[in-house]
Amino acid sequence: MINGIDLHGVTQKSGQNIRNQKAPSPSAAKTSASVPSNVPRPAVPMAAGLPADRLSSSIVSFAKFFSLPLKQNMLAVIRRQVFSVPLPPADTTPNTAAGKAFANSAANTQDTSTAARKREALSLAAAAAESKGVELQPKGLESYAKAVDPEWEKQKDGERQRGKRNKHQNEQEEKLLQKASAVTAGEIERAVNENVLNDPLLDMLNRLPGKNGQRWIVLPFCFSEGDRDFRVSMRIMMENENAVCMVMDIAEDSGRWVFMLEAAGDQLMKAAFFPRDEISHNDISRLKGELSKFTGIPVNRIYVKCGGSCFPCEGTERFPSVYEAV
Repeated sequence: MINGIDLHGVTQKSGQNIRNQKAPSPSAAKTSASVPSNVPRPAVPMAAGLPADRLSSSIVSFAKFFSLPLKQNMLAVIRRQVFSVPLPPADTTPNTAAGKAFANSAANTQDTSTAARKREALSLAAAAAESKGVELQPKGLESYAKAVDPEWEKQKDGERQRGKRNKHQNEQEEKLLQKASAVTAGEIERAVNENVLNDPLLDMLNRLPGKNGQRWIVLPFCFSEGDRDFRVSMRIMMENENAVCMVMDIAEDSGRWVFMLEAAGDQLMKAAFFPRDEISHNDISRLKGELSKFTGIPVNRIYVKCGGSCFPCEGTERFPSVYEAV
């Protein structure tokens, strides 16, 4: 038992050597060929023997992302694992009478939305573990999902900060892009080491390759800018010890932003940006210009899409019309 995680409760499925896999240093990762664009579209969940709901669609999509066979028994096991983790109700404790009235009217919606997002994170974690040949017990699965989802735990003053979102949204996004460009590999490595090396379960899972030869790595860390705290899940798909795709999933209490980069050789080729909230066409153009300036990628190879899944870059249709203007 280490840090509340029973490593003996991790079921090994494929005969892989769990403890002797070598994990690359985050600063040593190199980009190479892009993820193939001819990945098949997700199957209809009912065709895979699952209920026809959003969670089933996510499970099928993540299974395809990790090149898992769409076998009914395996997909059903992943879904059962997701519901093996108990989720607490949304924290809607009010501080005032007005807040109580609002909380009572919005509690069900908030709980449904939060639970759906967490179930999606759990299904991604379960599919990733399956691809590595292990089955996680509920506590381990929850720990892995927390590393995947930077919004799993929010700060206590999140609701108050969220009320300021509309007024400061454009400034926040612009500053976030500037901050992202200033973060160095050394800073990321130090932050990652503080988190991952103290998490034996995550360290073990990051060392294991998938059944398709690729290796999916999750590197959670945090950074601050002034009085704002950012929580990050950096997710990298490795192939032959080269990074074929990198995702920066960044959250704070007033928003969430997902960035994706692909490269060919040493040259960045594609980028995508997924803000949660709807933004205007002018703001999309501005953001694409900022991303182009920071990455050197032509504007027509940058894709921006608002809303949608919390994990668009782990789906099988990550970059539709990536070369088209939005």
